[in-house]
Amino acid sequence: KELIMFPIGATLSALAGGFVIGLAYIGLRTLPVFSGQSASLLGYVCIFCFYFVEYYMLIFFNAGLAACVLSRFQGNDPTFRYGVQQASKHKGAIFGYAWLAATVGFILNTIARRYKFVGSIIANILGAAWSIATIFIAPVLVTTDLPPVAAIKESAQIFRSTWGKTILGSLGFGLIG
Repeated sequence: KELIMFPIGATLSALAGGFVIGLAYIGLRTLPVFSGQSASLLGYVCIFCFYFVEYYMLIFFNAGLAACVLSRFQGNDPTFRYGVQQASKHKGAIFGYAWLAATVGFILNTIARRYKFVGSIIANILGAAWSIATIFIAPVLVTTDLPPVAAIKESAQIFRSTWGKTILGSLGFGLIG
């Protein structure tokens, strides 16, 4: 029952991180140095920081939950503290992945905003592919010491080997239908 603390912790920490970045943006916008072009740059930097903090918090707590689930599969009775400790052991890999995911999210958001309708379609397709490729990223990060790109490849490989053919078959029959 205490594992419910992972989604609660992720939500609260993501809200707190977003709040802090929002306050920093508001505070920095009042400085005279941030006017015109520099104000736009500040906005982009703050958006990227927001993406990074949100991804980091989400992946950190998902990795902790994944560690607990894997421990439970081995017959143990893991606690919230155990999951946080396991995620903390891999905070470097989580940091690297969060940085990469924030970059991808920022680029997709920029494509969607800059190219309106067509950009939104492209960003949605690429975003869906990214989501599928990284669906198993939390367990991969907490069970390996792979760098972010290798962890994404491993996550995609796990997806392909477990659900890939089923999903492709469903999409194929759906398109035919």
